[in-house]
Amino acid sequence: MLIDKVYANYYLEQEGELDNYNIISSEFDGEDFAVGARKADKTLVKKINQAFKKLYQDGTFQEISNKWFGEDVATDDVKN
Repeated sequence: MLIDKVYANYYLEQEGELDNYNIISSEFDGEDFAVGARKADKTLVKKINQAFKKLYQDGTFQEISNKWFGEDVATDDVKN
């Protein structure tokens, strides 16, 4: 089966089957995700980035990430 790791982990966790499956390849196409904003909205982008960093620093980001995705999905931009 070919499915995004995030969705697979969530589904298997919800079904109580996470321990019964193995992920053969953790990366298929190097796909990343992003939050989009207009280039002109520099203030908004700055606030979004600050919010993600604050959530990461206080542990909220990891808590949400682990709950919904089964792992920490933060990028280096958020972690640093």
